[in-house]
Amino acid sequence: MNILIFFISLAWTQDFDYSQFTRYNSKFNATQLKTRITAFLQKTNTVGNYYSFKPGQFVLKNQNGTEEFNLKLLTKNFATKTMKVITPYRKKIRIALDPGHFGGAYSILEARHFHQFPSAENNHRDILVKEGNINFLTAKVLKEQLEAIGIEVMLTRSGIGESAFGKNYDEWYDQDLNTFIDNKVAEVPAVSRERERTRLRALSKEEMFYHFNLADLQKRADLINEYKPDLSISIHYNSCGKQIDNQTYLAAPANFTMVFVGGSLGGSYFKNKNYRYHFLRMLLTDHVDKAVIMAKHLVLEFKKNLNIPIVDPTKHIAPYLKNSSMKHVEGVYSRGLFMTREIESAAILGEASCMDFPNEGVQLQHGEVTENSPRIQAVAKSYFNAVKKSFNLK
Repeated sequence: MNILIFFISLAWTQDFDYSQFTRYNSKFNATQLKTRITAFLQKTNTVGNYYSFKPGQFVLKNQNGTEEFNLKLLTKNFATKTMKVITPYRKKIRIALDPGHFGGAYSILEARHFHQFPSAENNHRDILVKEGNINFLTAKVLKEQLEAIGIEVMLTRSGIGESAFGKNYDEWYDQDLNTFIDNKVAEVPAVSRERERTRLRALSKEEMFYHFNLADLQKRADLINEYKPDLSISIHYNSCGKQIDNQTYLAAPANFTMVFVGGSLGGSYFKNKNYRYHFLRMLLTDHVDKAVIMAKHLVLEFKKNLNIPIVDPTKHIAPYLKNSSMKHVEGVYSRGLFMTREIESAAILGEASCMDFPNEGVQLQHGEVTENSPRIQAVAKSYFNAVKKSFNLK
C-alpha cells in the first residue's frame, strides 16, 4: 500500500476548529509535550517552525509564523508519564473498518495489481493478487466476527470495486465528474479558475482516477469521523517486490508484518492547516496512545497466526520505516499516512503480510481466494484477537 497518494495533503475547504483543544489548558507541562513530540510526532526538523514554547505557553503557528493557537501549560515540571488510557471506552464499542483500495476492475489503475510469472518460488504458477479484493474479504470476515460478540461495526465501502461514495469509478466518472470539477475550480483564486477548469477537463479518464482516489480517501475519513468510532482499522496487505510495469512485479524477497499508527509528520506539508490541526490533535489527545495498544497486540497476532516475522528495519526491506516512520516497539510505527492522520480517533493501519511474496501470493491468488480461504481467515482472526485484547474482552 506504500504509494504516494497516502501522503499527499489536499487543499481542504474544511475550517479546522482549534477551539475544542482549549479544554487541555493547564493539563500538560512543557516537558510532557516535548516528550510526545519527540517520541512519535515530529519526523523532520522543519516541523519545529510551526510551534514554539514560551513561559507557560505552547504556541502553534501557521506557515507565515503567525500564532494560530495558544495553550496554557502547567508551570510545575511534574514527572513525564505515558498518557492514561482507559478501556473499554464505552459500553457499546464501535469500530470502523476501512478495506483499503478498490480492487476488481480498478486494480491496475490503482497500481494494486500484482502479477507474478511462473517460477520455482511460486510453484510454477501464474499468480495474480488484487489487494483491494483481499482487503475487502478480510474486512467482511472481521465484521461478522466482531458483530457476533456485540461490537457495532461500519465499513467504508460495501463491495469489491466499490468506493466510499457507494459507487465504482465508472459510475462516479459518469455521474459526479462535473460536480467534482466545479468544486475543485471553486477552491482556487478567481483569476485562475478558467485555467484550472481547462486543465481538469483535459485529463483523460485514466488520469482523472488519481483525483478520484484522493477524493475517495477524504470520503472514507469523513464517514469514519461522522461515525465516531472507538477504533478505526484500515486493512491492507503490503507490497515489497519490484514493479516491472503496471501489471507485473518481481516477487518480494521476504515476507514480514507491521502495523502503523498516526504521527511522524513532515514539515513540508505543514503549510496545509489540516496537518497543523492533526499535529495538535495527536499531541493533546490519547488517540495515538490508544492506537498503539491495539497495534502492539496486532503485530504479535500477525506473527503468530501467519507464521511470518515482524519486519526487521535493519535489513532495508522497507526503506520508508527509516525515511517516513518513528518506532514505538518492534513492528509498530507512527507514520503520516492519510488513514492514520485524518481520523479523529484511535486509528491503525495493518500490513498483514507481503502479498507479492511467492508463497503468500499462492495463498491469495485471484480467482481462487474467498472469505473462507485459510489465509483470509488467519488475518481476520489476528485483527479479531487483537481487538479483544485491546478492549479487555473475553
